[in-house]
Amino acid sequence: MKIVLQLFLACSLLIVAGGLSAAQPNPAGVTQASPVVLITGSNRGIGLALTKAYATAGWRVIATCRDPSRASELKELAAVHPNVVVETLDVTSEPSITGLVEKYRGKPIDVLVNNAGTSGRYEGQIPGQFDEATFTEIMRVNAFAPLRISTAFLDNVSASEHKKIIAISSGRGSVSKPFLERRAYFYDMSKSALNLGMRKLQSDVAEKRVLVGVFAPGIVDTELNNDLRNGVPAIRKLISPEESAAGLVALIANLSKENQHRFQNYNGETFEW
Repeated sequence: MKIVLQLFLACSLLIVAGGLSAAQPNPAGVTQASPVVLITGSNRGIGLALTKAYATAGWRVIATCRDPSRASELKELAAVHPNVVVETLDVTSEPSITGLVEKYRGKPIDVLVNNAGTSGRYEGQIPGQFDEATFTEIMRVNAFAPLRISTAFLDNVSASEHKKIIAISSGRGSVSKPFLERRAYFYDMSKSALNLGMRKLQSDVAEKRVLVGVFAPGIVDTELNNDLRNGVPAIRKLISPEESAAGLVALIANLSKENQHRFQNYNGETFEW
């Protein structure tokens, strides 16, 4: 009788344990039905902060960068967040773009965040030192690449539930109120070009019910911002990448057909185009 009772108790514990295990949610709350975000330039700065924010919120994140082997922080993040997949993407390379598009063909992407950018060589973009190669590099990365990436993954975005394409721009791209204290001409011009390109894209993807948002991240304490200042102390308070990312995630969540024509800063402030 004692042996039978022990067997009964053991079986009962196994059943209970099995039930608890089955009911136990994924630690990150991630399922196959969780929304998907693809972020370019995820290896540092704002891109890395956005990856952390979405991963923590339970999204499935396709975190892309040019050279994952050198993206130690991103790989560490992916190691503790199984919902983060690190992919190679050089936004200036057509084979790299088409290769990733083919890999994700037929898979919905709810939010596409064009974050990758470059400040370029400061010395090559000031009066008296204008350098054509610097201009070409900056415009290719900051203005052309986001348009190319957006159209390349358009079918993925239009097949999703959220249907959002995002461009991380800069307040420096505002023609109405330009940042005059530093003369990084080509960088500022590239962001103005990005803004115009994305505004035009809004009309072309409207029939697919895809929304296009253009947001500024604020003046963030990143390597890119330091490069633009070229050693000159910041005249405005710098914010952390995490603070910027939190504001951008909120703006992306609230993006709608009614407000997508606004050029907004991370904190909700509206810039003139």
